[in-house]
Amino acid sequence: MPKTRSIIARAGAIIDDETSEMNAKRDTKMSLRQLVHDGAPGDRLFGADIEPGFWDLGYELFCDRAKFRGRFVGASLLDEDAVILLREAVEGSVDIMYLGSVLHLWDWEDQARAVRTIIALTRPGSQFFGAQIGRVTGTADRTGWDRGSKAMFFHDTHTLQQLWTQVGTETKSEWRDKSELADNIR
Repeated sequence: MPKTRSIIARAGAIIDDETSEMNAKRDTKMSLRQLVHDGAPGDRLFGADIEPGFWDLGYELFCDRAKFRGRFVGASLLDEDAVILLREAVEGSVDIMYLGSVLHLWDWEDQARAVRTIIALTRPGSQFFGAQIGRVTGTADRTGWDRGSKAMFFHDTHTLQQLWTQVGTETKSEWRDKSELADNIR
């Protein structure tokens, strides 16, 4: 996970403020486990996923059900009822969020809804990081495993900033995007 040390250093520096990191990614929450392994306080970590079965799989794979202290919430960033559960779980304490491999699953409109949701879960000064599947030129595309759904939007560095600028305007907040296109992933 890139910049793990700076995330741990930040969390350690403000741990008394009950700063938390939230992970919104479809996986076994390996990134949260990596942070704990690298020294982050597990009781300050939250994970959200629409498929709770991934958590059980993660516990089985890592044999850490009894010792992993991160918390998981079954929720979709697009479900208003689930957002209430997320807000209750994190209590406005999130200031670092890993948003990995999820935005590109939606069209532009749903991506904006998801970003509005994660902004609502955070406090001023928050940071987001992660990785998404993108394109050299941002575009909507129906390519994928579910061709009957809405076209997914794949960002380039410019369109990703446009998304954050749009949502920032809608939420009366300001966001700076620092993104890069990794050319070694095919």
